Amino acid sequence: MKKLICMILLFTCLALTSAVAEDAAFSIIQEELLRQDKTADTIEPEAANAFVTKLEDAGIQVPLNVINGDRPIYKYDFTRMLLQAAWGEYYDWPIEKKHLFDELMVSAGQLPYCYNLLPDASEISQESALQIALSKIKARYGVSDAELNAADVTVSYILSETRTGMYRFGIVTPSGLSFSVHILLGETFLCKKDIVIDDLEKEYTRLCDEKGAFFQWPLWDKMDFAASLPAKLEHANASGAALMSRSELEAIANYGFCVPTGECITQDQALQIAVGTTASKYGLGDDWEQNAEIYYSFFYSKDRGYTYRVIFWKVGNPKYSSGIVNLNAITGEVLQIERNGTSPDEYIPYIDRL
Repeated sequence: MKKLICMILLFTCLALTSAVAEDAAFSIIQEELLRQDKTADTIEPEAANAFVTKLEDAGIQVPLNVINGDRPIYKYDFTRMLLQAAWGEYYDWPIEKKHLFDELMVSAGQLPYCYNLLPDASEISQESALQIALSKIKARYGVSDAELNAADVTVSYILSETRTGMYRFGIVTPSGLSFSVHILLGETFLCKKDIVIDDLEKEYTRLCDEKGAFFQWPLWDKMDFAASLPAKLEHANASGAALMSRSELEAIANYGFCVPTGECITQDQALQIAVGTTASKYGLGDDWEQNAEIYYSFFYSKDRGYTYRVIFWKVGNPKYSSGIVNLNAITGEVLQIERNGTSPDEYIPYIDRL
């Protein structure tokens, strides 16, 4: 009995020591990060080394690949990698830590708002949401209780398309079956069987096959994929994976994709402004956009704030085949109008029309 009590006390002490170390790591990172210039998205190697030194002085070991040579490092990526040294892999973080990280990124000027939320008192518990998710997988795909009870589960509580919180579970069984399940307001919003792909290039290709080119994706899908990219790019870089789409994926990760807030003009209002200003600039007739494919992006940057991008595609008009209009999402002010034409000065680079 004494031996059992000693073992329990030992494990309790180890758990408390780990928790203290995790709290110390966050406090050090928070203090150092908030000293930096909020208008800058990167941190210089000298300042980054100061972070690492303070963490190691506190007994927290930081991987050698956190600082990459003499180049500045994106604050978002750098902070996440430092916290992973204390908290483990990002996808394994509990809801509370993902929200805490987002709060820090908002304070540091790296996110416009928290993408990872905390459930409020009206929300069902995480365990109840998980049981709904597991029951849906069992009913739809016939997976056994034994497989589901032994599954590896990751969870986030994220901003949904309806601007309410939503549980998002990633569930991988011992036999290698993978599922994504979203629980919104106690109901199954999405339940699908995933292809297990440990290759970012193949994943992006598959998603583009399903949804079209990235600029054609819905707003929420753009935000969701962009938010997942920093950790995926880190994994790809660490494994030495070849990425044909590296520049595009890195651009998407740092674009600032998000969804409109309540203070923004509506998507329909943005479209009407874009249609009218494009017609005026290029001398287009009424209803010129009727046969066009129309897509939208929404993103945040420090210099322009919230921005709508209206993308006109396959217009079928000799004066205007395709183009973009960027608008201030709060005031509706037109920030940029461009078209793809036949001359080099009327070519819009792909990255600028995502």
